[in-house]
Amino acid sequence: MSDSVTPIADHRYLLRGAMTIKGRTRAITAPITFTAQGHDALFEGAFVLKRADFDTVANGVEDAMGRGVAAGTVLVLGQSGARR
Repeated sequence: MSDSVTPIADHRYLLRGAMTIKGRTRAITAPITFTAQGHDALFEGAFVLKRADFDTVANGVEDAMGRGVAAGTVLVLGQSGARR
């Protein structure tokens, strides 16, 4: 859930909010961009989710393809919709 969106440059913003996973809530901050596309709008951004912050670190665990599961995961955000 976002708490605030602060302009930092032309079409760029800083999104602040909270994320809850497995009953643990942590503050997040993510830089995002805004692009107008005709009558639509697109917001994009990314941030690193530190799995240990949510007690989801799985040492020695592999995913379905046999790769090790990382302690940090990059989450990519994207949202589009009609402008009003």
